[in-house]
Amino acid sequence: MSDELCPFCGGEGGNINDEKCHKPSCYFVKQNSIDVGYGLIKEWNTRPIEDALRKQLMVLHYRDERDNVYYELSTELHVWKASHDNLVRQLSVTSDSLEIATEGLVDIYNQYEHINNGYAQGAAKMASETLRRLEE
Repeated sequence: MSDELCPFCGGEGGNINDEKCHKPSCYFVKQNSIDVGYGLIKEWNTRPIEDALRKQLMVLHYRDERDNVYYELSTELHVWKASHDNLVRQLSVTSDSLEIATEGLVDIYNQYEHINNGYAQGAAKMASETLRRLEE
């Protein structure tokens, strides 16, 4: 005999094939006499609530895995965005520096032109004075 009780009648239903372990009004005994135990054994081993809970647990497990993947991808996206924003700031600073350097070079070139024009005018004036003196 088994320590388990029949869930239908409360009898000592450890052996499902022995009708003596069950009360005469037991669902198991009635079912056993109708389909000779095949359907009853299958029904005995069927646990629809547990099966539904297992299915729900599996769905929750896959949702949890999906959420973890989404979280990891979101974290990577934030890191990439921060890196992108940092590069944009660096390029902006570099662009500003290049603009300042270009303005400085233009100023230096203008000063050079002014000095060069001054030397050229001075040299032309000196040459014309020298020629005038020579002609006198």
